[in-house]
Amino acid sequence: MHISGMVAFDSDANIVGEGDIEAQTEQVFRNLQAVVEEAGGTINNIVSTTTYLADVTDAPVVNAARSRYFTGEVLPTHTVIGVAALARPQLLVEISAVAYLGDL
Repeated sequence: MHISGMVAFDSDANIVGEGDIEAQTEQVFRNLQAVVEEAGGTINNIVSTTTYLADVTDAPVVNAARSRYFTGEVLPTHTVIGVAALARPQLLVEISAVAYLGDL
């Protein structure tokens, strides 16, 4: 399952944590988890992520959140890309993912 770039929107499409990379990252991971669970999997079914950051110096914050969400025996691959801007100026982080939902 390919999960398009998730951003820090809540269920009402409001931006969570404007100006706060930690709050936005937590919301993005909650959104990723919800999408995979809706498809019948868990966060541990995610095998790869690509993180887009408006400021790459925020990478340690994203890595800390990753370690709280991805706790399985095999961790997903992770690529971080610095970008000039995301879709809206208030957004600081966007994460795309690939999840494997089949039998191993």
